[in-house]
Amino acid sequence: MALYTALPIYKVAYDLLIEIFKRTKRFPGEYKYTIGERLINEALELVINIYKANKSQKQNRLERVAEAREDVETIRPLLQITIDKGFADNWEQTICLPEH
Repeated sequence: MALYTALPIYKVAYDLLIEIFKRTKRFPGEYKYTIGERLINEALELVINIYKANKSQKQNRLERVAEAREDVETIRPLLQITIDKGFADNWEQTICLPEH
């Protein structure tokens, strides 16, 4: 079992979380505590699920990976909303979410 902090997927998820923290500070008030908070929570869950998948026994690992995948699929439309509303752009230049 690899150290979770050395996993490329963990590094990408962690970078995403840090970027979300930075950008949500600049969201308008009405979005900072709705979409911004949701983005932060989902990104935190993604990082946690990657950690748990890495430490899980083989039979539980797929369940954790599926949960991490759900986190990514929840984050994706939230990021798109921030672009559509005009208070965040160029997420794709900062982060790299794999296509489904």
